[in-house]
Amino acid sequence: MHETILSYLLLTGLSSAANALQHDCDSRKVKLKKPISVSSKNRAEEYAAQKKKLLTLFEKGESTQFLAIWNQIFPVDENRSETVDVLECYIRIYFTTFPLRKSPAAKNEYRERIADLKSYLEEGAGSKLSGTPELVQYFALPYVKEPGKHPVFKELVQKKWAKGILEKLERHLSSQICNDGEAKLIKWMAAYYQYVQETHHSVVSAPMGTTHCSDRSALEYRELQDDYYKLIDIAAELIDCLEQSCQGKAISAGYFADISSRLMESNVEAERRMQKSAAGSANVRMKRNRSLKARVDSKKKESTVKKSESTGNLIPADPNVRPPAKVSVFIL
Repeated sequence: MHETILSYLLLTGLSSAANALQHDCDSRKVKLKKPISVSSKNRAEEYAAQKKKLLTLFEKGESTQFLAIWNQIFPVDENRSETVDVLECYIRIYFTTFPLRKSPAAKNEYRERIADLKSYLEEGAGSKLSGTPELVQYFALPYVKEPGKHPVFKELVQKKWAKGILEKLERHLSSQICNDGEAKLIKWMAAYYQYVQETHHSVVSAPMGTTHCSDRSALEYRELQDDYYKLIDIAAELIDCLEQSCQGKAISAGYFADISSRLMESNVEAERRMQKSAAGSANVRMKRNRSLKARVDSKKKESTVKKSESTGNLIPADPNVRPPAKVSVFIL
């Protein structure tokens, strides 16, 4: 923290305040590494020289020296942007395919470089870019023997593609401010203000979303209660019918058909409501239907009440009792 503040004071030209801070830290025996104060003019000149060197190495295909300077300008740390990582991936692909753009193509050199690219994509820093849509296809490049003949990768050996990467690099370098000494304090403050804005937005929007969700849940709960009570009433009537059948009493076809009709209507209405609810997913409905079917099959096996082979209705076990007319039974 002390070094961050000292760096900020030096970069903003507050040398007296920086000296006072340095003196206080020394008196309190706080170890403080004083950053080298370099003028903006000198930093700009140094960056311009690095930029020129990078472009020269890029055109010559000197990947090792290029990446060394590249990492000085854009160090690999938590502050490195995804834009830099994506551009570096393109640059590495450029250097890998550089031997194939020679005349004649240097295939042995390419095989050495493609091995390095494979390591970078699968085990190195490039592995985190596997989810980037524009780069996904290049993760298959190490497994293609002749990219120049492949419909997807044949552009990599063309000078037009290489020129496009060079233009990307030039635009990126030109857009960068020489921010070697950009104080961490400035970055921290920017991140803090962004956090405050996002938090404020979430706090303001949260009550509205919570109220809407609560009202919807209450409505779904009432509808679920209605469906539950309807099914309880129908189940009670079916139990009464079952008891009467066990006692040898016949069940009228019209009454049983009415129960079946109401059960079907209740099921259709419940299905319609569930489709509108988040709880009405296909998996939940399939699970419920399987459960109902399993119960029906189990009751069929365990029931001691005989079934008429001709009508399919529940009838008494007494063979002297005449079976009622044929009635269709809906099993849901």
